[in-house]
Amino acid sequence: MRLAAIQVIDNCGLSVLTIAVTACQALWQAGKPAIIGFALSFIMWQMVLLNSNIPGIDPPTPFTPKKLRARKSPRYHLDYIFAVIIGLLTTFSLVVREMIY
Repeated sequence: MRLAAIQVIDNCGLSVLTIAVTACQALWQAGKPAIIGFALSFIMWQMVLLNSNIPGIDPPTPFTPKKLRARKSPRYHLDYIFAVIIGLLTTFSLVVREMIY
């Protein structure tokens, strides 16, 4: 009788482990496009920031304090907007690719 109880626990433990592994794989598949998109957006943002005349000042980032920004400078520059858009489009395309295949 005791041996049968150990077998049931082992079978339940194995099924719980299988469910946990499957859940982790599903979470990774769902999170991978977001991680890749964020990383690409971050890299593009850094490229724009380091390629500017004065990093963070000309063109200013959206997080630059008002006193450091030029008076007639727009709040959001296209360079930084495109860095974020590229990350979002990459995430969207990877999600669609995962859904198709």
